[in-house]
Amino acid sequence: MIKLERNEFMKVIRTQEKPKVDINESITKLVNNIKKNAQNYVSDTQYYRPVDESMRNESDKLFCKAYSLSVEQTPDNTGRHFLSLNMLHPKMRIQTSRTLAAGNKQEILEFLNKEDINKLIKTNLSEMSENLQEK
Repeated sequence: MIKLERNEFMKVIRTQEKPKVDINESITKLVNNIKKNAQNYVSDTQYYRPVDESMRNESDKLFCKAYSLSVEQTPDNTGRHFLSLNMLHPKMRIQTSRTLAAGNKQEILEFLNKEDINKLIKTNLSEMSENLQEK
C-alpha cells in the first residue's frame, strides 16, 4: 500500500480536472439524441409521454445549470406537437422555456434536420442565458 502525505494527496485531487466540452459538440449531441427519440416515440395518432433530452452545462458562456430539448403533444392531442428549448437556472430556482417549432411529427423532424439548427439553438441559448442572469 502506498501512503501519501496530505500535501501529496491534495496535489493528486487538484490535477484531476474535467475536460471542458465544446458547446457546439454538446448541441450536436443533444439534437441527434432528440431526433432519434422523436423518430421512435412521437406519434400523430396516439398519446405519448413528452420526449426530453437534456445536457448539463459545462460552458462558461452560458448562465444555467442545464438545458434541454423536448417534444410534447398539444393539449387537445390532435397530432400536433411542440418542440421546446428549456433552460434551468444555476440555483435551480427558475426554469425558462421557448417554443422553437410546432407541427406534426414530420414537420418537427424536418425542423430538427435543418442545416442551421445548431446555430439557431446556440443563439436562443445565449438569449435565454442573458434573461436568466437578469433574474
